Amino acid sequence: MREQSKKEDKVIAEYQKLKAAQEAAKEAEEKEAKQQEALRVRRAQEEKERMYRKKEKDDALKKVQIIEDLKKSRAQQLEHQENQKAYKSSCRYSGIRKSVEVSIKNKETY
Repeated sequence: MREQSKKEDKVIAEYQKLKAAQEAAKEAEEKEAKQQEALRVRRAQEEKERMYRKKEKDDALKKVQIIEDLKKSRAQQLEHQENQKAYKSSCRYSGIRKSVEVSIKNKETY
């Protein structure tokens, strides 16, 4: 009976050791899974931040390009206005000059 009891105690002790080892392995596995999840979350957050910074940079570059385009357009518009003024002045001057020439010719003929 005592031997039977000792054998049962040994079996129970081995079972408890095995169960403790399995629980330790399970806890280690869960800890590893949590660490991997935390790492995945951190990497996803970093990627999100990189994408945000890239978008901000692209938006800033686009804004600078739009401003440059507007400045060029405004400069071209002003240049066109100056050319129009010069052309109109030239036309008026030519018209006045022709009028004066006609007047002079008319006076000479009389």
